[in-house]
Amino acid sequence: MQENSFEFATAKQYKLAISVKERIICDIENMKDINEFNQLANTNFDKEELLYFFKVKNDFKYFINQNNISTNSIIVSAMMKLKRN
Repeated sequence: MQENSFEFATAKQYKLAISVKERIICDIENMKDINEFNQLANTNFDKEELLYFFKVKNDFKYFINQNNISTNSIIVSAMMKLKRN
């Protein structure tokens, strides 16, 4: 079991992490085109791959750390991380 799993978060941590997670997912769903992000990260991911990455990510500390970072920066960072894997 992962110690940063949502099941180990306090109520306050859980609420904040879910809020950030939902913001990111909503922003991606509302994007018309992610080619600009693919160019920045030198990748070729589609929107569904990004949505899947964030929907299944079970790390409340990751989302809390992303709280004050723009969604665009988070997306490029995630693309680069996915590219390495």
